[in-house]
Amino acid sequence: MSRKRRHRHHDWSVLLRDVVAASDAPVEKRPVYLAFARELLSTLRRKPIPDFTRRTKMVVWKWFKRGLSGHVMWQIEAHLLDILFGRGWARQ
Repeated sequence: MSRKRRHRHHDWSVLLRDVVAASDAPVEKRPVYLAFARELLSTLRRKPIPDFTRRTKMVVWKWFKRGLSGHVMWQIEAHLLDILFGRGWARQ
């Protein structure tokens, strides 16, 4: 099954809200983490396998410099990688 077909029924806005809610992000900062998740997702959906390009790294660095927790950003990234590329991928 192709990646596009497997995910075509996902409502990405709901999915991203669920990912952020499942992280340790404080409730009052969840809108900021949601913006990070949206931007990160756009960099990860470009390849059939995760490609941590300079663009992806710059997105993470930009939001880290804005004061987001590296731990929470990692949780969000791990959830997104699991959704996009299969369970357990981010933990390998």
